[in-house]
Amino acid sequence: MHKSTRFLRDPRVRLQAITEAIRPGIVVEGGAADNLQQEEKEQTEVESLDLKEGIKIDKKCNSFKKKEVIRGVDVSGTAPTRPSLMSPCLIQDLITYASNNENIWKYDKHEKKLEKLVNLYFKEYGFDETLRVFIVKFFIFMDGVIDGKTEKAIWVKNMDPNAFVSKESLTLIGQRYFTLLNEYYECNIPKKMHVLDSSDLYNFLKVFEVIEDGTVLWKLEVFTNKNALFLNNMVLDFKENLIAHKAKFKKNFDNINYINEKIFQKIFIKDRLILRFEFKSADMDLDVRLLSRTFANLMKRLKGEYRLSEDINYIKFINEKNSKKYLDVLFFIEINEKFNSVKEVIESIQDHWVRSIYNTLDKSKSEEKIYSERIEIDAKIKNLMKSESLFDTEGLYVGSRDKAKIKAVIDILIPYFISLAIFLPVESTLSKTRQLTLVGFGTKY
Repeated sequence: MHKSTRFLRDPRVRLQAITEAIRPGIVVEGGAADNLQQEEKEQTEVESLDLKEGIKIDKKCNSFKKKEVIRGVDVSGTAPTRPSLMSPCLIQDLITYASNNENIWKYDKHEKKLEKLVNLYFKEYGFDETLRVFIVKFFIFMDGVIDGKTEKAIWVKNMDPNAFVSKESLTLIGQRYFTLLNEYYECNIPKKMHVLDSSDLYNFLKVFEVIEDGTVLWKLEVFTNKNALFLNNMVLDFKENLIAHKAKFKKNFDNINYINEKIFQKIFIKDRLILRFEFKSADMDLDVRLLSRTFANLMKRLKGEYRLSEDINYIKFINEKNSKKYLDVLFFIEINEKFNSVKEVIESIQDHWVRSIYNTLDKSKSEEKIYSERIEIDAKIKNLMKSESLFDTEGLYVGSRDKAKIKAVIDILIPYFISLAIFLPVESTLSKTRQLTLVGFGTKY
């Protein structure tokens, strides 16, 4: 028999092995082994007897059985309290949480373009640094609200009405809102807005008018779920107003698509003189149609082999923001050699504008000579821009090889001029007429 098998079956062998492990050299007598064998036999008989008497072990007794629990009547005298998993949230907690997220003001490609245009426009408009930084973020915020796909607006999910507000559930829109809310009051934006001439933007800024007058420690107030639901609904209403505003001025907002550096680059294969004029007439202050017809007449007089130039590109903006309408035009002129100075070019344009006015009003037939004391008023030469030193001049000559100037014109001057037709828009008196027109930039827009 195999040694291991014998060890399992012969009690004397097992006892001898145990004894050897304790005290080597001791031999186990046969009586001790017989006693061990007898004990094992008796144990086997007992187990057999138990089974015969019907004592059975249920194999399922080790598994857990789900039992119904019936609660008795609460006799403590008080209702059970609901455990709170979160601490009350202060407005300051929301502001701090949002401000610590460096990614909320990182922009995608579209937002970067919008940021650039807003910055250029309001810098030239006259906003100081603080106000301009706020307004740039506010326009990005509004654009995000319009394009937001979630109906939750400020919060990631609907919350239990009895729960505390969780700052972690703020959406990107929510985080941007609370950083702007903080800046709105910390930088005293309401008092700085007196320089702004736009009722629409004023109304949109009311989305931050959620703090009661005279509340000094507003940041330390608990922001309840009731506040959260109110704010969420307010921003959703705000979104509806923004969408309606964007639809109303769709033509204006679509002008952002005209920003195309490759197209602008093409006009500088030739040397260019850049001039900016403000065209108007006392007889056409309220009539945009007459102003546009007069400008068309002007271009016929300026463009040609023996005239001002054979190649004139321009961007025309019909400014209807004031009670008196006028045309704001940025010219890119390849100068005819017969003109000896920029002054001669300017005076030629001014003279032809007056002639065009007389032609439009049918005055030229009755008068042999034109006398006007308003030439420099009706055809006013303007500085290209006031806020940029390179363009703070009445005329700028840009050579086809002057890469630095060309880049500045493409990156700053042209985008700024296009932004005139995008921001703070007013409804056009001619619904089918675009307020902005680009001519000569590869195609007519």
